[in-house]
Amino acid sequence: MDDVKVLLKFGRSEHINSFIDGKLYCSNAETFWRIEDKLKLRGQGDRLEASSMIFAKNVIMQSHDDNSAVAQIGRFNGLVRYEPAKKIPVFCLFAIHNNECYIDIDGNLKFNLADRTKQVIREHFPNADSVAIISNPSQFLSDIDSSIGYEIKHELVHYYNIYKGFETNDGEQAMDMDYMRYLTQDVLPIVINGTTQYSFCADYVYRALLCKDVYFEDEQEYRIVLPTETIDNGKTYPVKYREEIHMKSIDNFFAEV
Repeated sequence: MDDVKVLLKFGRSEHINSFIDGKLYCSNAETFWRIEDKLKLRGQGDRLEASSMIFAKNVIMQSHDDNSAVAQIGRFNGLVRYEPAKKIPVFCLFAIHNNECYIDIDGNLKFNLADRTKQVIREHFPNADSVAIISNPSQFLSDIDSSIGYEIKHELVHYYNIYKGFETNDGEQAMDMDYMRYLTQDVLPIVINGTTQYSFCADYVYRALLCKDVYFEDEQEYRIVLPTETIDNGKTYPVKYREEIHMKSIDNFFAEV
């Protein structure tokens, strides 16, 4: 969080005004699946939300009761979706880092965004006409934590080679192990017959919502998730802010950066 200086929320003016008024609207992974699967809008949607592409030479399904094998699939390259994560509420923001903004001589917040960053904002938020500017992210996150009444997790999104993995020397596809180690960090790996076994437990499935493919890394996303809450559709949570959140039109924002 130390490198995040400002958080931004892009959207239609009516939605941004609602957000500034203390209405935090969260979506779930199923919503992002539909946006890409049905509307073909990758960037706004993502079929890999709460999901992983698995590249494996030998897949065995085991019983939860005694670890006995119930099916042996063998080679598997495909999409796996994490059922416990698909309805967890998610709120998405755009992170501005220390080197992308500054305070001018008059004490005003100014932005210094790269051309690529500005292009990504325009491409990935094509319907946005306004932006909310959160100049004190720590206070903002504290306000959400104290207002909602549910456990929250929040951090910068981590970007990995999820969709394609890596190509090995023999032409096979392999998992990005940095990604797998992030997902499974809450349970110590164990070594069985010289093979390291990693476990991704349902109690920590929210971590899948804090990872995205490197395709999205220019979005500089910061996420808030409510790991103990589930929603069938979008839901609004009331938040009382202790510091004012400012709004600008998208045209004025870009004119100043």
